[in-house]
Amino acid sequence: MLAAVFYGCEKEPLRQEPNTPKEPSAEGMIKLGKRLENPFTVENMQKAYNNLVKQGAVKSGLEISPTHQYIRFLPSDMEQFDQLELDTLNAMFDYPLDYEIEEGGTYYYDPELNPEVNPYSWQYVVLPINKPVPNIPHEKIADLVLDISAVEKSPERAAALWDMLETGALRLTGNLNEKESATKGRWTPSGRITVWDDVVGRQIPLQGVKVRARWWFFWETGFTDSNGNYTVSGTFKGGRKVNYSIIWERSNWDIREEDWGQAYYNGPKKDTEWNLDITSDKSLRYATIHRALLNYYYGDRLGLRTPYSPSVLKPKLKVGYYHHDHWRDINGSAIPFRENLTIPHVCIYGKDGSGYWSTTDFIYATTCHEVAHVSHWEMVGEGAFALIWLNPKTRIIPESWAEAVSWQLTRNEYKRFGDFALSSADFNFSKQVWSNNMNKYYTPIFIDLIDNINQRVKYSGSLNYPNDNVTGYTVAKLEQLLYAFMDLDLLEATLLVNKPSGVTNESIKELVGFYKNL
Repeated sequence: MLAAVFYGCEKEPLRQEPNTPKEPSAEGMIKLGKRLENPFTVENMQKAYNNLVKQGAVKSGLEISPTHQYIRFLPSDMEQFDQLELDTLNAMFDYPLDYEIEEGGTYYYDPELNPEVNPYSWQYVVLPINKPVPNIPHEKIADLVLDISAVEKSPERAAALWDMLETGALRLTGNLNEKESATKGRWTPSGRITVWDDVVGRQIPLQGVKVRARWWFFWETGFTDSNGNYTVSGTFKGGRKVNYSIIWERSNWDIREEDWGQAYYNGPKKDTEWNLDITSDKSLRYATIHRALLNYYYGDRLGLRTPYSPSVLKPKLKVGYYHHDHWRDINGSAIPFRENLTIPHVCIYGKDGSGYWSTTDFIYATTCHEVAHVSHWEMVGEGAFALIWLNPKTRIIPESWAEAVSWQLTRNEYKRFGDFALSSADFNFSKQVWSNNMNKYYTPIFIDLIDNINQRVKYSGSLNYPNDNVTGYTVAKLEQLLYAFMDLDLLEATLLVNKPSGVTNESIKELVGFYKNL
């Protein structure tokens, strides 16, 4: 059955353990503290209003009505999770919002659930009261009052009344921070995020990261710029501490904690800016995968198409990171027909089969390789891609194409740090050491069409290397022709009628013929 096919990428030669600095970080599962009394329930907001009326601070007669619902959903499979993600106007949290967080972490799974029965944990959502609730198993935790603009039309009076109601409800439930009660001004959460890179050998700014600042059922988000700086989109009352977090997602993709959990970094609770240097563990890998995805989608992708675009009936690209090796000694995989499975489109493994942790440049390149597979099947169709990949005679096409995309995008990323980075990453000669004694699928055939290196000359005329006298193609041009590359004969025929100036038919035939004879 095609839906069960597992597309795995080769085991690479042994690699050095990355020389990343180590320091304590919020890794592992979030540890919750005590449950807090919710000040925003209809009952508590009504009590706060009644107290204000008794004090003569406001007039009586205001109807306190719910504006939102605080609900938790329990999706049973990937399809229900995707439906919830598509249907929900607000953010989903896999931890409850009315508990103290004693220790931050990178994921949460409700300990009262059995992962063998429930692959997904509860998803906590705040929905507007008039929004239909998705038809997924759920429990309503509370009706909430988060706004009074519907009953007080004047923005100035509404803001003043809300401040009194909110302060009263917080005091009533024992949640009032005296520092914030004495503060009139507001503040904007901000900060800077950097990440370690093994090739560059230092922290570098982490661009495009979604940072969230949350206080109870209110949150604001922002994205880091090219210098790693961010400012969230809204303000909070002065003295009010917010829970900072990074959510490893964008509108096109989610990075997952293995098969099911949203990957994030749950940071501290602060009333000042939050700066974070990501140096190790899962967060380093999440950040590196994010870098690759961001550049493939929004950066200089050298004319390549957007690899995957979600829609109303099509979920985001799911990229799962696994903080271990894989039993088949593969570095990553890409899985079409995911709607029939319970695993992400793309899987990235932190260790190779030898037990070494992969360096950041290797994680980056592997992510580009696997997403190139996704882009390939988006172009030609999942069924056609599966048939090409399953056939040992044609598997060279998708795997070698993904190698070329990975080579180009990874070189393009590291060249901005200077020649030393490009040389250290070893992408100048990526796959140029490959010979016909090595893996027959992961070849430099598409790289040979782009670069100006002739391996046979480089290796003193050895017939184990291709005689590469072809150059001048671009990765963007080759992608435009990818529809026709169903096997090596069609590849050769298509190249012959689309050859760059100065390239001869004989050179193309000799180069492709070398790979036909593997």
